[in-house]
Amino acid sequence: MGVARRIFRMDNATPEGEHKIKNTAAIWLIALIGMGVHCAPGAEVALQAAGGLTGVSHNPVMVQTPPSTPAGEDWRYGLGWPFQISPTQAAICANIHRVSAKSWDYEMGTDVILFDDPKRIVADGAVAVSRNHPERHPRLGTMVTMVKYPLVGGFIPLGAKQTDGAPHPHAGTGFGICYCLANDVDEAALRGERSHTYTLTGTNLHAYFEVSQLSFDGRQFHAGAPERAASGDLVPGTKFTNLGLGGGIVDGNDILLPMAAGWQSGITRWRHGERGWRPNAFTPIQLSTEAGEASVIRDVDGSLLGTARPGSTNYNNVLVLRTRDGGASWETIILAPNLRQPSPVGLLQAADGTPYIVCNQSLGGFINCAGNIAWGQFREILCLWPLNGDRTQLLSPFFACVPRYDYGPPQHGNEWYVDHPVGATLRMADGQWHHLLCYRIMAIAEGMGKGFPPTPHSGLHIREVFSAGPVRPAWSF
Repeated sequence: MGVARRIFRMDNATPEGEHKIKNTAAIWLIALIGMGVHCAPGAEVALQAAGGLTGVSHNPVMVQTPPSTPAGEDWRYGLGWPFQISPTQAAICANIHRVSAKSWDYEMGTDVILFDDPKRIVADGAVAVSRNHPERHPRLGTMVTMVKYPLVGGFIPLGAKQTDGAPHPHAGTGFGICYCLANDVDEAALRGERSHTYTLTGTNLHAYFEVSQLSFDGRQFHAGAPERAASGDLVPGTKFTNLGLGGGIVDGNDILLPMAAGWQSGITRWRHGERGWRPNAFTPIQLSTEAGEASVIRDVDGSLLGTARPGSTNYNNVLVLRTRDGGASWETIILAPNLRQPSPVGLLQAADGTPYIVCNQSLGGFINCAGNIAWGQFREILCLWPLNGDRTQLLSPFFACVPRYDYGPPQHGNEWYVDHPVGATLRMADGQWHHLLCYRIMAIAEGMGKGFPPTPHSGLHIREVFSAGPVRPAWSF
């Protein structure tokens, strides 16, 4: 009954925040109850008494078209990393997807969008942090476009204080880092040839990272010129291949940011010096399987919790790990098999400190809009699974987004993508702390490079996640 109750109603949510799943949708969603929901009813009661998730806002804020979109192009915001920049202001690093590209995963860079009201987030005045640029391939000698993938990083907000009440020495500064990959889709088309986003791989791979120093003085947000860094130049002895999912967490005067070296996920320690923020160490997360796109939070007891997107044969599992010694050793505290689709999985923390897993519910045997049974990597339903009080199990889920119910089937056919969840607890101009969850929505057809325009709902979506316990401020001001 606990699972069914959660599916039909978000318990204890405020009327304006309650996200109801009506009976018409629940008729087909009820089949998910037996598909890997790991619930501990007794633990759930204990957690609810002390706090815990209570609901998700019903109507998302949508940020869709970048102001810099050229005439004749279809650009949409996608992934978003929210972070605090002052005692009453926040920002979102919003990556840009080029829907009109002739291939998939063709990104255009990242904008920073400032806001102080969680119900009013608009892209007017967005600050461009990264943009694609052309350059000559160092081995092939042909022109390519360096495609800039989502920028993430860390930031110490203006006015932040340390645990002893002293002003944080690096308040008002931070960094962003993005992965840059050579792409010759447009260049090949001009030569009368066909290419796609991942044609240039193996010995023809040309990729590196770009690091930007970020700052906010109370009036203007500034992004410094990107600095190029080869994959092996960031931390001696480590060759990075990608970033984690979401931003970093503060650790004293440092910032810890998840990154990946091949299929080895871990945490990079970034430290501020004469040249701004730079990484100086990498600590692997001791996973029992290959995994990427890690995310890390600091639990209420000071320990670090982490998860990552498993590869290989474990791609449907959810893993949660814990370290009590700063990353020197990790233990697996939750293993939930067959719970999720093989898509990005995040570990976030509500305003009252409740940790939760957010990812796509497993949909094995899902009947798609063509009437066929779909066994593939579909991302139709985004769910939140709170951790129980002693962090040993996942509780019954909350439905954050069910686009087929909310919007109907996508106009291009096939399925929706609702994915790449990232969140943060932010203090706004109303003086209150709000936990915001960002994710991308698009029709799969938009990302295939076949000329389909974006749907009316495509873009960056932001919802507020509500919790019952007292707020645990993310920063001291």
